[in-house]
Amino acid sequence: MIRIALVLAIMLAALPVQADPRITCRGPGGGHLGTGPACSSLTALLAGHNVTVTLELTRDEPQALAGRLVWQTGGRTVSGPVVEVTASERPLDARAGERLALGLVQVSDLP
Repeated sequence: MIRIALVLAIMLAALPVQADPRITCRGPGGGHLGTGPACSSLTALLAGHNVTVTLELTRDEPQALAGRLVWQTGGRTVSGPVVEVTASERPLDARAGERLALGLVQVSDLP
């Protein structure tokens, strides 16, 4: 029994530990959706990655949600491209935050 516990302890110690991302989210106050939907989706998309990133919403209007990711790499700050999600026929819902987060991860060259 002690041998089994010892073997399990050794096996668990050998597994790589993945850190969770450190994400800061900010945007214009009083916006349509706020940072919540995009920030939650970004956290899920980057789970298991050791990265520190800031989500900066640049637009948060009923029919437009836009933002960029900012991160540190090689001792410098990098700003990714602005991604925008729009709707012409009705106000955006929380799914716009999911689409924004996915688009940001796809176009940003995160470390």
